[in-house]
Amino acid sequence: MFVTFRQIIDLNLAFNIAKRLIKDKDKGQGKISGPVIKISILSIILGMIVMIIAISVVTGFQHEIRNKVIGFGSHIQINAFSDGQPINIRNAPFYPSIQDHELIEHIQMYAIKPGIIQNYGDTLKTEDGKVKIDRDVEGIMCKGIGPDFDWDFIESKLVAGEIVDVSTKEVNKDLVLSQYVANLLKLSVGDKIDLYFLKGETPLPKSFKVKGIYNTGFEEYDKELVYLDIRHIQKLNNWGSSATLSIKDTCKNGRLFLEAYCYGGIYEQNYRFNLGRGYDITTSRDPHRYDFPLFIKNDTTITLTAAEFKLRAHGSMEGPEPYFLPDTAVLSIDVEYLNDSIDYCLCENNNVDVIKSEVSDGGYTKKYFLPNAILTTTLSTSGGTYEYYVGGFELSTSDWEHLESAKELVEDETNAIGNSTYNVQSIMDVRGDIFGWLDMLDMNVIIILALTIFVAVINMSSALLVLILERTNMIGILKAMGSSNWTIRKVFLYNAAYLIGQGMIWGNIIGIGLCLLQQEFQLVSLPTETYYISSVPVNLNIWHILLLNAGTIVLCTLAMIIPSYFITRISPVKAIKFN
Repeated sequence: MFVTFRQIIDLNLAFNIAKRLIKDKDKGQGKISGPVIKISILSIILGMIVMIIAISVVTGFQHEIRNKVIGFGSHIQINAFSDGQPINIRNAPFYPSIQDHELIEHIQMYAIKPGIIQNYGDTLKTEDGKVKIDRDVEGIMCKGIGPDFDWDFIESKLVAGEIVDVSTKEVNKDLVLSQYVANLLKLSVGDKIDLYFLKGETPLPKSFKVKGIYNTGFEEYDKELVYLDIRHIQKLNNWGSSATLSIKDTCKNGRLFLEAYCYGGIYEQNYRFNLGRGYDITTSRDPHRYDFPLFIKNDTTITLTAAEFKLRAHGSMEGPEPYFLPDTAVLSIDVEYLNDSIDYCLCENNNVDVIKSEVSDGGYTKKYFLPNAILTTTLSTSGGTYEYYVGGFELSTSDWEHLESAKELVEDETNAIGNSTYNVQSIMDVRGDIFGWLDMLDMNVIIILALTIFVAVINMSSALLVLILERTNMIGILKAMGSSNWTIRKVFLYNAAYLIGQGMIWGNIIGIGLCLLQQEFQLVSLPTETYYISSVPVNLNIWHILLLNAGTIVLCTLAMIIPSYFITRISPVKAIKFN
């Protein structure tokens, strides 16, 4: 489409007249329109300030709360369908390879167990002179973490101490707790505390040391979540199997006996022991123990495999299966004869003298003194198969916007295993209450933006009508000289666009400036018990600001077209006579 010479003339004419009107306004001419225009510009400025602050604060609040919730629970969680049942890592081929996918940033194991934390208290003297210790207790939720745990979120919230190193061979007896719990129990870094866990119906105490103290301001989590080595929870929950083997220090009918033990499991009633001839079930009153007669002539090595097995269903022809992976213990026996004429070990019907000595490889040795021989045994154990079981997995995505796609990917990976063992949930499924609340804030922003723009449009429409009325004579003269209605309307639309632009520039400067001040100095604080954060958060997103400005310009300019139609109804003759 070609632009005609006439259109160019009209465009320049409208622009030049509008520029002249703006200069007159700046010089203070226009007794009626002056105050109205100033009010209109002020409304634009205030409107821009309100809109920039509203969208920055709301998105900042959503971003801050969302990051805290994700920091405690990650984007996606994988748990067993059966509540309270662990997941066997060996049956989870997606761990840790799934994090190689572009949608998954990280995967980590975890386990949860409730407990009671108790400090060592204060020493007090009563009125009668007696000394007592006043100890405080608090219910908490222990989160067991492994060497793959991402500490970035908690580490950024540390107010004292440091994180727990769970990558060592020895089980770490340090923990990280919140400032809320530390203040409640009067704890500081380095203090010792007792944690009580229920194992069956008996409370089991374990001693820990406070390694670090964090404060996120999210009281719902802060007041109960404690971080510690996952191996504590794996053992306390009896996950996996743990086997040990030794020679009894008594003999019967001239025979030595092997004494095998197995711990772990769910029901603790159907333990089976394999010493090389197939699994046997114990006949002892103690289901954990199994005795086996032993006849020794030369050096030998005995291997024990043990676990708790499922009871076979009535009428089933299939053999029983273990609940957890069996554990293996190996006992090496060295024989030293005291009488060369006898080539087998003799045992009398009395106690056998035993000397135990620790060795540096993690196992231990024992010496058994018999009438004609000395037996030296060395036990090697794996420490149990508990380390193969976790409460679940937490996965973080590379982008929040791709949360649903990442969840579908994880569901496909778990379903591909061929069973219904796993339950996949996103953080929005787990904490739908919080994210539903955050989504409601979007509606608040929409209402604020709509009302603010509506007020600005009304003010600018009023200012434009005042300008038109004040310049009625000029409109009549321009019409008499042959100017079209559209050319004259463009004069006032250019004028209105200038006023809108002027208000938006100052509104952006002040609004962004206030947000930057709040972002840097946290001038406006909030009660953390209500809002989960200590100060008003600000998220200055350049795209939000650009879209906000573009939308305001478009809507206000379009709204100005309607009052400009008033020009078409002005008669040139009456307009020239108008005063």
